[in-house]
Amino acid sequence: NPTTGTCVCSNDSTQIGVGCSTCDLNCKTCSTSISTCTSCDFTTNKRIKNGNTCICGLGYYENNVPKCEACSYSCLSCNATGCLSCNPSNHRTLTGKTCPCNSGYYNSNTNPLCLLCNPSCKTCTQQDQCVDCPDNSDFISTPGLCKCKDGFYRDTTTNKCQPCAYYCETCT
Repeated sequence: NPTTGTCVCSNDSTQIGVGCSTCDLNCKTCSTSISTCTSCDFTTNKRIKNGNTCICGLGYYENNVPKCEACSYSCLSCNATGCLSCNPSNHRTLTGKTCPCNSGYYNSNTNPLCLLCNPSCKTCTQQDQCVDCPDNSDFISTPGLCKCKDGFYRDTTTNKCQPCAYYCETCT
């Protein structure tokens, strides 16, 4: 500004001495110094403000470039080597650096939410594709599902095989 003798810097820079200096790459805008961020770019770089700095938002990690990298769909938070935490409401539990589905749930493509197995399954690969049956010797594995042995029926409340009445060979 020729009248006041001050510089007007662009939004992505700040006045340092008599000139303008570009803000740190992690900042969208800055003031007083190039690393004192006043705003961050979440839309493009997935960064959020934390004090006077811009850090990667939840679900993203630092990769030494302005744009944060996305975590695996199954992670809540992560770093370059894998998951650091999982979202328990998605039925996932941290195991090493991954977030597999909990027992009784299965992974559906890239959906962060694990889906419920058929109630007759202990673990499954799809809703009606059991891998393991519940820990109950009365269950037998049939192609894809678990069913009760002859002479037993599955109690839907307890998910256990209960004996049929003595006069029935099979029952439901």
